[in-house]
Amino acid sequence: MEQKYWGKSNELYNILYEDDRHILVQNDETKTYSFGMPKDFGSLYGFPINQSILTKSECINLLKRFIEIDKKYNDVNKTQKVYETMILILEGQNEYFI
Repeated sequence: MEQKYWGKSNELYNILYEDDRHILVQNDETKTYSFGMPKDFGSLYGFPINQSILTKSECINLLKRFIEIDKKYNDVNKTQKVYETMILILEGQNEYFI
């Protein structure tokens, strides 16, 4: 599993999923989850607060809410599939190798 440090801090994160537009990480020490855009990982502002420092169940529930929002728009099916993949990874039903 690939790991990255957040910016110049000593916080190590396990990369659970990453593509050109999305990233799902787990803090190696606290075991909390965060997701967002790869360009925001390690930046000064980071991910939106509602997508950061989540328990597994909080992260899954938020991803499910995002899917429900996405279902209202035909042009975001790709994003919906990404969120579904992230849920499968969190539930341990799918392994994603970078």
